[in-house]
Amino acid sequence: MNDSDLLPMLRLNGLNTWEMPHLPSINKLPPRATLYPHATAADALAMRREASPWFLPLNGAWDFKIKTRPEEATHDAVAHGA
Repeated sequence: MNDSDLLPMLRLNGLNTWEMPHLPSINKLPPRATLYPHATAADALAMRREASPWFLPLNGAWDFKIKTRPEEATHDAVAHGA
């Protein structure tokens, strides 16, 4: 799924989804326990999540594109990183 796949979710039945207080979330997964997969049982028992080849920390610099209005998040803007 890429960013442009999410753009149709900004509107529902012709209405802006951010103007619907009765709609608490879109595309939200149910809560679950934290899971860090490991290559072997021994690696899992060591309890070092950073050692897992599938662990990806999200620390660091992010490049958010802040818009003044949700309508500015068009397909073209997302495709070109604007």
